Amino acid sequence: MALIDDFKDRFPTFDTTLIDDNWQWLDETWHCFYGGVYGPSTCENQRILLLLAHLFTVMFINPKTGPSTLTSSRTVGSVSTTSVVITEGLTNQQAFLMSTSYGQQFLMMIQFRHGAFFV
Repeated sequence: MALIDDFKDRFPTFDTTLIDDNWQWLDETWHCFYGGVYGPSTCENQRILLLLAHLFTVMFINPKTGPSTLTSSRTVGSVSTTSVVITEGLTNQQAFLMSTSYGQQFLMMIQFRHGAFFV
């Protein structure tokens, strides 16, 4: 299955027209953020799909999200919730990825990525 089809299957809540309209940018850009190759393994594929979802969210759904706006508040009726992502001690890349749940999951997955082992 093609990457765009896997992306649409993995994230059915995203607007498919918005995906189609912006896919070329996403497909050309994700490589700049992550050096993985789509297709070799399930874990690698999940990392790339999460990165794409993060980029899609930040660039096309909520473009004001980012390291400078990591406080979120929502009120429904008499119930109010606020969440804050603490960025102290994080690199700019980490703060950027922490701005969406997809980026947070991606960050967790790449922390466990290991290179070659020398014996």
